[in-house]
Amino acid sequence: MRINVLGPIEIRHDGGVSRPTAPKVCALLAALLSRRNTPVPVERLVDALWPAAPPRSATDNLRVYVTLLRRMLGDPGRIVPHHRAYALRVEAGELDGDDFDRLLRAARDEHAAGRLRPAAATYRQALELWRGAAFGGSELGADGRDYAVRLEEDRGAAIEERVEVDLALGRHRAVVADLRGVVAAYPLRERLHGQLMLALYRSGRQGEALEAYQAARAVLVEELGLDPGPELRRLEAAILRGDPSLSPPRDTPPPRDTPPPLLRNAPVSPPGDAPPAAEPSLPRGAPPPSPLSSPGDAPPALEPSLPRDASPASSSAPSRELRRDAAPGPSGGAAAPSPLHLRPREPVAGGPSRARSRAAAWAGVLLAATALLGVRASGAGQGPPVRVADAGSRQAPGQPGRADQAGRADQADGSGRAGQGDRAGGADASGQADQADQADQADQADQADRAGMASGAVGDGVLTVGTLLPTTGSLYFLGAATSAAAELAVRDVNAAGGVLGRPVRLIRADSGDATRDIATAAVRNLLAQDTDLIVGAASNTVSTMVMDTVSEAGSVMISPSNTAAQLTSAYDRGLYFRTAPSDTLQGQLVGRLISEDRNRTAAVIALDDSYADTIVEHAERAMPGVRIVRTIRYGDGEREFGRAAADLARAAPDAVLLVGFEETVHVIRALRRHGLTPAAGRRWYLVDANLSDYSEDLPDGVMATAKGTLAGALPTDEFRRRVREVDPVVEDVSYGPESYDAVVLGALAAEAARGDLGQSIAARLADVSRGGRRCTTYQECVALVRAGEDIDYDGLSGRIEFDSNGDVGEGSFGVYVYDSTNDFRRAATRVVR
Repeated sequence: MRINVLGPIEIRHDGGVSRPTAPKVCALLAALLSRRNTPVPVERLVDALWPAAPPRSATDNLRVYVTLLRRMLGDPGRIVPHHRAYALRVEAGELDGDDFDRLLRAARDEHAAGRLRPAAATYRQALELWRGAAFGGSELGADGRDYAVRLEEDRGAAIEERVEVDLALGRHRAVVADLRGVVAAYPLRERLHGQLMLALYRSGRQGEALEAYQAARAVLVEELGLDPGPELRRLEAAILRGDPSLSPPRDTPPPRDTPPPLLRNAPVSPPGDAPPAAEPSLPRGAPPPSPLSSPGDAPPALEPSLPRDASPASSSAPSRELRRDAAPGPSGGAAAPSPLHLRPREPVAGGPSRARSRAAAWAGVLLAATALLGVRASGAGQGPPVRVADAGSRQAPGQPGRADQAGRADQADGSGRAGQGDRAGGADASGQADQADQADQADQADQADRAGMASGAVGDGVLTVGTLLPTTGSLYFLGAATSAAAELAVRDVNAAGGVLGRPVRLIRADSGDATRDIATAAVRNLLAQDTDLIVGAASNTVSTMVMDTVSEAGSVMISPSNTAAQLTSAYDRGLYFRTAPSDTLQGQLVGRLISEDRNRTAAVIALDDSYADTIVEHAERAMPGVRIVRTIRYGDGEREFGRAAADLARAAPDAVLLVGFEETVHVIRALRRHGLTPAAGRRWYLVDANLSDYSEDLPDGVMATAKGTLAGALPTDEFRRRVREVDPVVEDVSYGPESYDAVVLGALAAEAARGDLGQSIAARLADVSRGGRRCTTYQECVALVRAGEDIDYDGLSGRIEFDSNGDVGEGSFGVYVYDSTNDFRRAATRVVR
């Protein structure tokens, strides 16, 4: 069998050739290939095929598409069923994407070793595998689109590296014509523009080289509102003065052959409706960048698989740096809010297609597929911060996006997806799937029509920050601290000269919680007032509900408290970031704690939901030396745990990991009845969702020595004092540092981009958070930015380095220990990477 995805999809086998074109079949194949030889949960596949609002018969429809794909593969055994999962078995040499990866690695090895001619030949072999856009431009789900975008990014990098080798071989005259075509296909890749300029200059065409620079500058300014980077500007200056360093190296071998075309088939568009693939950074092992390389071309440091720990910090005072939404009760209503239950108990809405190209906010592959969103009218007034008491009460024009509709469907159904229990016959399922295809296509076409921005706009000159944080609902206690911290940051920014020479404008809006949708109207009101940066929401579900509306308008969104792992792959057009660490990092920390305490065996008792899935999966990965003797998952609303506790008692684990919400107190009582307590030598580990004061629920001493984890830096006394100066009623400053940093990062990104447009801010957020000169205040950092220096802002919440998904690469967590009163105190601060 042979599967070709570097162009229109082809499946070759002994029985012939299949060329899938049905959108759902293509999406299913891409999702399975993205995790080939690994079981992919049914839930992920459903999300891949129905990203907006799955039908009730989605699980049954999925079986129909699996059957169709098995027939196309020519071998039904290739798709292996698992418990609520499917795995596609692919062997070496059966996937052209794997062949491309192998050849690209070999070419880079040759290049790094200085073997230029063999490197050029191997790059050619790798690029000749391409027949068009990855997966033929099919509309894919989150995992599949991520895989397709990665392939496209590697293709772009291979082209750049191949040109670099050709230039080193003295083929500058031969590559000029091809480079013009490649630059037209990849107009936002500065490295290609620089290579074209150098090839023209070395060919004795200095004037055309300078014209190429002006053409590059015009494209970047028109499409992104940005000037060329420093490397391209330095190259222009070197060409103007005829710098001898631009001449070919003296030991360059004479060209004996003409290089083949760089692109056999120029990409038409990236997969699906995703923004075009971004200018990639070279992976580890790539050859060193040439003098033309921009900072984005340098090989990035890969994230280690295990967390990195910082020196523990201790605090003797009790801490309530917690976060949870009030959990819905069994009937679906919200439980009474309590400052001890801060973790959001909520499904993350399915939302639109989850594929991700974070850098696509600033560096897409093709102009035709670059959806530049939402230009705002100029002339916004300058003045002191403006407060909106209840933005949700003011209706702004516009219709809710798909995420809003999906969010309401989720609330009605009580889960992150529409119910999947209904069973449908094959013919009915196929018919429903066809209707869903048509609806999806119409919806996407409608969004494409609405997406559009007047070229050349860089904003209205005033950075407007809107806070979308809860002052009502079950999360009200988080809203006070995060809102006050955001206002404190705006004051500090304005005290240091504002942004682009003008004061930052602040608008405050109430997001409420997921049980009552006032956030959608609040967002429309913020956007109607030209908001460039939205700080919020606090709730994972609320962020998902409003993400489509915000990103369609072209505004950037930074949440100070969202932690759901699903948001990493949310389809946000590259405009969603968060300063709080993901639950994946918390899972790593819990696993490390269990391992560090020298437990030989462990058991898991956890709620059966996506939040617990994330924690348990990453905890188990982080404790490879610990044997898991039992894993028990229970359903929502379960309150009787006697049988589960008896099962755990028979396994006699050294450690017990408890992942749940308010029902955890019932789990603890059952464990106590069966003698599985810390007093009996069984170590307990809790997480942010159930880290709570159990002093009124349990007899003294039951929880003593149990440990728990909670995301968030330890606020300093000075920060607490300053927040209370803004709002004297604030007691708990949970996520205040993260909210403060969100504002400062947005302001610094606007300064670096020299514009307040949302896309421009998003394009620079990663730049100001990593890789440059370290600074810790807005005043210090903005002075460096204005002096033309690259910066690395590390703020009150710790080290902040945004990755390609808009997540922070590392996070600060408190490690808490329970005392004899069944209350807990912060014992240490750990940094997990």
